[in-house]
Amino acid sequence: MQAIVDCQKIIFDVCVGFLGNVNDSKMLCRSILYKHAQFQGMFNVNKATKGIPPYLLGDNGYPLINWIMAPFKKNRYHMILKLLYNRKHGRGQSIVENTFWNF
Repeated sequence: MQAIVDCQKIIFDVCVGFLGNVNDSKMLCRSILYKHAQFQGMFNVNKATKGIPPYLLGDNGYPLINWIMAPFKKNRYHMILKLLYNRKHGRGQSIVENTFWNF
């Protein structure tokens, strides 16, 4: 299952129904969300976003795309900055997880 949830725990999109063990990247690439984002510019900058492009938070199974922010992989370069980023990223991801625990 793939879902889009905002910071107020409102669900905007859900993608389910693929058989077998489908990883996050394949689920994303098969979703309607991906088609809208990649080919129709769903996440482009416009007047409503005031120059800041919208983006989604994904876990480390998602590909690097300019509209998806994923956590850094572990390596020794700039560890403090990556650790701080990953902590903030994790807080955002916990909102999504808590949304579904409340059902």
